[in-house]
Amino acid sequence: MQYNIPVIPIHSFIVISNPQTIIRTSPENRTLQYKVIHREALPAIINQLENSMKESILDAKALKKAVRVINKQHIDADFSMLERYKLSETIFI
Repeated sequence: MQYNIPVIPIHSFIVISNPQTIIRTSPENRTLQYKVIHREALPAIINQLENSMKESILDAKALKKAVRVINKQHIDADFSMLERYKLSETIFI
């Protein structure tokens, strides 16, 4: 709360696009079974998150302030993602 903006919940997932991929977790990593999902499950999870957060965290004024702070603190990457991962632009349609 350095900028007097309420904490915004951030949910992260790893979405596997290939439906044939088998997702397994070891017993000590049980939380991963809720974080690593197939793409078909993503819409339902988004709906579930939306339904669990009925009340808005930020009002219009706080949202504008948050956007302003984020934009002010933004730093452009000093590297090319394509170069970093040895990708060619031709693979993107």
